[in-house]
Amino acid sequence: MKFKLFKNKPILRLERNLSVVGTFHEDERALDSLYHLAENYIKSNRMRIHRVGIEYRGAYREAIGLKNKVAAIFPRKQITLSISGSATAAKFGPRLLAICIV
Repeated sequence: MKFKLFKNKPILRLERNLSVVGTFHEDERALDSLYHLAENYIKSNRMRIHRVGIEYRGAYREAIGLKNKVAAIFPRKQITLSISGSATAAKFGPRLLAICIV
């Protein structure tokens, strides 16, 4: 991917189709963007959400921090933390962080 070449951290959204929400050079800005994207979706669809999952690979501390932030705005639902599989890592690289809202 070209994003790896320029050391960008892309924020992708998959809802019916895949789209790039933004790209960032700094980890903090990318994490804030990912969190705010999830926060806005959770707040607007609160009654239809059953589970929230956070998937990570090579970013355990960031995943724990993101889980705690999401738990603060969504306290009654279980938030699952899991390691991404090799197929996901092959597509998106060895270091990734994702939020799955079901």
